[in-house]
Amino acid sequence: MADRDFYSKGIDFDVQGTIIQIEHAKEAVRKEMPTVGIVFDGGVVLIVLKKTERKLVLRDSIQKIFQIDNRIVVSASGLIPDASKLAEQARLDATDYQKTFNESIGIEELAKELGSIMQSHTQCFGVRIFGVSLLVAGVENCQPRLFEIDPDGLVLEYLATSIGGEKNEERIIILENRWHEKITEEEAITLGVDVLIGTLKENPVFTTAEGCVITAKGFKKIPFYEMDKYVEKTIKKIEEEIGKK
Repeated sequence: MADRDFYSKGIDFDVQGTIIQIEHAKEAVRKEMPTVGIVFDGGVVLIVLKKTERKLVLRDSIQKIFQIDNRIVVSASGLIPDASKLAEQARLDATDYQKTFNESIGIEELAKELGSIMQSHTQCFGVRIFGVSLLVAGVENCQPRLFEIDPDGLVLEYLATSIGGEKNEERIIILENRWHEKITEEEAITLGVDVLIGTLKENPVFTTAEGCVITAKGFKKIPFYEMDKYVEKTIKKIEEEIGKK
């Protein structure tokens, strides 16, 4: 009865000034595997982790990276069906903008449109807040852009950031310490994998990584065998550091 009463109530503030449904949505993000976005000299790298505890699950069936058009990509952490729905809306918005104005939608404009949709779900009775955080990445006018959208609809632009999973603050600190303006694509991929694998609570054997690169030339998915090499290299470094202690 208590659960039914909770979900039948409108979205409102508690006495501490927080919206409890938003906190639940953020908790859904924290419980999922993390995602990292890193701007490098010429583009943006997105890297996500996936749980593959069941041997018969195909890696491609767990989708956390969504191509919107040839220069904008969305990655997610949280409830992936929610992310899929938002990515579908982003594709529709991008297509409608192209048809109406005969030009591609701006990356910031698209990020803010998605943020507006997510924010509207924090105000309306009878709808559920999206339990997902998004990274919107792309390149326009040779300028790489990376935006983070929280479940409450807050949109912020970053040079490097992480969403989802536990120890996210630790990942942010590592990014702040190791990111630099002239970081290369190779260095960005290595940094992203190091940040994700190095802060995992669970055994990295049960995880796989997926990544993509967005440049002025367009979207490029990093092959699984290449991502596996980056992960193996990072695990080896961690094991060597543990052995020295």
